[in-house]
Amino acid sequence: MWETIDDDYLAELRELPKYKVAGTRLKPKTSQFLEQQFELESETPGIKFRLYRRHHVSNPAVFSVGLQAHVDDHWLTLCRYNGPYHPHRNHLDKSRLVGVAHIHTATAAYMREAPHPDGFAEATSRYTDVESAFSCIIADCNILGIKPRSELDDEDDDPNLTFDFE
Repeated sequence: MWETIDDDYLAELRELPKYKVAGTRLKPKTSQFLEQQFELESETPGIKFRLYRRHHVSNPAVFSVGLQAHVDDHWLTLCRYNGPYHPHRNHLDKSRLVGVAHIHTATAAYMREAPHPDGFAEATSRYTDVESAFSCIIADCNILGIKPRSELDDEDDDPNLTFDFE
């Protein structure tokens, strides 16, 4: 489906400035998970993005923050910042990550040769929880108009920026 996409294009999609169009409050997705989603657009016509974050209500190590792009009429996960809650095996090189936070990245090789386009992951120590992962992806992927909780102040009353964790 994505045979013509290369790593340069995937990097360009991650680096492209993205602006918040709409968002939801953090709300229950299931009885055990909370989720929040944002719709994003770029200045490049026709390219839409979606930013999400979800985390387990009682286990802080279980979380995922991801960025998706609408490409060729399908949603493609460009990157995912996961907690250390599960081991991960990189399908192509058979390397394994155990007990560490890790960042999944879509690559051209994984799009063609592996079960999941974003199946490649690398360990990271840049974040330790869902909030710091959210901050990292906002900075790494040039997302504008969304503030991490750590940057909110009393004047931020936009409901799309309200994070109710309790």
